[in-house]
Amino acid sequence: MPLSIDETRQRLTELELFRECSPADLDRVAALARAEAQFEAGDVLYREGDPARDCYVIVEGETDVTVSGRFVGNIGEGESVGEMGLLDSAPRTATVVARTPVTVQVIDGRSFDRLLDEAPSVTRALLCQVSRWLRARGETVARLASLADETTLRVAATPAAAMRPAPRPEHIGLDPDAPGFYQNPYEQFALIREHEPVHYDAGQGTWLVARYDDVLAVGRNKALTVELQHAAASTYVDKERARLERLAGRQTKMMFRRDPPDHARLRRQVYRSFTPKAVKELRPRLQALVDQTLDRLAEKGETELIQDFAFPLPLVVISGMLGMPPGDEALIRGWSHAITKALDQSISNEDFEASIEASDQMADYLIGVIEAKRRNPDKDLLSALIEIEKQGAGLSENELVDQLMLLYIAGHETTVNLIGNGTYALLKHPEQLERLRRDPALEANAIEELLRFDSPAQFTRRIAREDVEIGGQRIEAGGVIFAMLGAANRDPRKWGDDVDTLDVARAGAHEHVSFGGGIHHCLGASLVRLEGQVALGTLIRRFPRMELALEPEFGSRMTLRGLNELRLVLGV
Repeated sequence: MPLSIDETRQRLTELELFRECSPADLDRVAALARAEAQFEAGDVLYREGDPARDCYVIVEGETDVTVSGRFVGNIGEGESVGEMGLLDSAPRTATVVARTPVTVQVIDGRSFDRLLDEAPSVTRALLCQVSRWLRARGETVARLASLADETTLRVAATPAAAMRPAPRPEHIGLDPDAPGFYQNPYEQFALIREHEPVHYDAGQGTWLVARYDDVLAVGRNKALTVELQHAAASTYVDKERARLERLAGRQTKMMFRRDPPDHARLRRQVYRSFTPKAVKELRPRLQALVDQTLDRLAEKGETELIQDFAFPLPLVVISGMLGMPPGDEALIRGWSHAITKALDQSISNEDFEASIEASDQMADYLIGVIEAKRRNPDKDLLSALIEIEKQGAGLSENELVDQLMLLYIAGHETTVNLIGNGTYALLKHPEQLERLRRDPALEANAIEELLRFDSPAQFTRRIAREDVEIGGQRIEAGGVIFAMLGAANRDPRKWGDDVDTLDVARAGAHEHVSFGGGIHHCLGASLVRLEGQVALGTLIRRFPRMELALEPEFGSRMTLRGLNELRLVLGV
């Protein structure tokens, strides 16, 4: 149903794109943009080469932009897509796909021409956005488009040989105690994916889902919930309930543990700080931090990359966004590491107790920080959240503590592992490292491929609210389902028979499931991407002779996968 002009105008007024527009011009665009369209995650807004008949102002959600099959960036709330073809009177120059559920205001091509003639401040806003986009990505788009002439784009279908069934092994399942599991879990993942892709783990009483299409469907299935109260009793559920009981209600209000409408309410409070547009504004500061850190490392000539670079960088960034006091990074890192071990199905009793203690200590620390911020508010995200809580606008004190804990942990853990895992993967594939070093245009796509190749997050959990069928297997209401993100990211049915090989120019790499899917798609995905691009891109070009000092070991965490340390000789 079309919105009224007043509703559309109010919506557009809230978008940064139109903030400098005159009231009269904003009335004109509101009158022309009353048509609303909605897309689900995975829907194609338009394809490269399609006729340019309209453009979209994104009101809510995020999209992926690709050229010649290669990922070049995200466009989200407060930005527009599709105007380049209209300005150029040419076909679409890129493919745009909904990464999350997306709501847009549609401006058709004839209305767009009228805007250019009648609303100069709107025209200026649109042209300024296009100009910024071209300056940031123009060379990238041109280079990526040229790659289509150099190589034949991979068809996402598996050769018959790769699909030929192998003999069924005697044992199918996850055995984290098996020698070498944490170093390379993908061998066990492949057995599950190929022989029993929806697998019941009798020891834990949970289901494992391993194939790409099924994992994607799990993330988008509205019959599934994230709230443990809907789970039937099992070894895993009983242990998780005991842990939450010990936490006395803490962590239960984190947005990733809540269903709608609570999930939407909690996510809405912080979403605008993590949109692709908001994140892009962090790039100059991020680049300065990376340069300063690498200057210090160059003086030493060697480094343990996790502690010296991968860990401090994202923690400084998220601390700055939140307005947290400096100097407590080591404490945060220790608490975070212990708390995230509790995400694993087979957590040991020792790690169980450590996660409880770390959670209590971190919560007490955050309560103290919140109280200090109440007395001295600033222009940061934590101050904004405190103001929302004070006004009673849908955020309780307990919810504030839980969201802050989640943002702090999730705000750096994924990036730490992306930088560490990514650097290691590039060093083990020197030809891909050299290709990326020579062509910075591949930077955005390379980060997507690194996320696919060795995902920082390997599992995500859902619970069947009612009986459901996944991959031909019936799962009864109350069943706990672990979608195996790492297994899905190496499914040859999706990417072909070279899935275990790194390819920084891989077409469709951005379609990985490393950030989950549906309404619980990772809030900080744009921030992780930017941090990865700046950190890894700068690192490999600053130290072209960088090499391993010794072979690293991965930590013994199943859900969040990362190296304990990564010792490098920088070759300066």
